Amino acid sequence: MSTSSHQSKILVPIGFSEQSLLALQQAIIFGKAMNARLYLLSVIEESSLLSRLLGDGSESDEKVRATVEEKLQQLAIETRNNSGLEVEYLIAKGTVYEEIAKTTELIDADLVVMGTNGRPSNFKKKFIGSNAYRTVTAVKPPVLVVKGVNNPETVKKIIFPVYTDIKSREKTPTVIHFARLFDATVALIGFFVNDEEKARLLAILKQLDQVFTDAGIKHEIHFKAVDSESKKIDELFEFTYKNGGDILAITEEGEEPDIATVLLGTEVQKVLYYSEIPVLAITPRRDIYGGIIGS
Repeated sequence: MSTSSHQSKILVPIGFSEQSLLALQQAIIFGKAMNARLYLLSVIEESSLLSRLLGDGSESDEKVRATVEEKLQQLAIETRNNSGLEVEYLIAKGTVYEEIAKTTELIDADLVVMGTNGRPSNFKKKFIGSNAYRTVTAVKPPVLVVKGVNNPETVKKIIFPVYTDIKSREKTPTVIHFARLFDATVALIGFFVNDEEKARLLAILKQLDQVFTDAGIKHEIHFKAVDSESKKIDELFEFTYKNGGDILAITEEGEEPDIATVLLGTEVQKVLYYSEIPVLAITPRRDIYGGIIGS
């Protein structure tokens, strides 16, 4: 993440939908905590929703771009004036998640904050995958996905689901980073189906307890039995809402999904589509963090 010689940068894709504007509000909250510069990005697609929202569909590419630039520039000015943050804007043309990924690398973003409508409702979108999910799997920095149901004004509690695979623990350094920024409490929660899984889970929770203690991060340890693997996501949501979670931190798959994955869905997709609070999706990157707790 950021260092003393590197100003943090937050990329905020803007489609002028309600969700993208709510995501901008979350980006401002994170931007103030990170002392970051915001980059607002609008991507113009052929026959895109953006074009339909801003015109009658018959406008030339130049007119669409001019309209987008006018609205985006005005939004950047308003955001700068209201937040006190440095704000820039960018316009790209192409596929949304691909242009987000390219821009993330171009500006060396530390965080992407974007809105989502939730689960895609038609076959084409299910086949392709949502822009939020595709972005999460395509970029290297963390992605904060905002559905806009509950919009925290700050981050007081971060929910940290723990599983017995090592991947779920690879979000630890990033969660510690954001917990420090906001002086937030981290609630670690693990679910188990049988005694063998419980024993492994408790050992992992003990290790994580020590890691967060050594880091000086306020934290809580929770664990609960569930009837089956399929119940874990529902139980996670129930725990998150009952315990006042502001951010739900997950580790994403770290690779482009195949067709079967997109159609059948993954735990990451379910969390992104159905979480009522912002989801912080973190890419496993041991090359940055030097390895996490062993299995």
